[in-house]
Amino acid sequence: MGIEKRGFASMERTRLKELSGTGGRKAHALGRAHKWTREEARAAGLRSVEQRRLRKAAEEAVQSHVNQEPAA
Repeated sequence: MGIEKRGFASMERTRLKELSGTGGRKAHALGRAHKWTREEARAAGLRSVEQRRLRKAAEEAVQSHVNQEPAA
């Protein structure tokens, strides 16, 4: 018995693109969509880089702690 595609997974790619595009256009028409400014996009990118750096440092700290523990 295989896995049956349901919902959006069962739709054709072209139909799915039509639906998603319609939602985006409607949101902009109603004034509910957010249009990023250059400054906002830059700030968001910098936050993302900083979070990635912090996450990597935390992972490395855990690894170095695990490697230093004596084997039982």
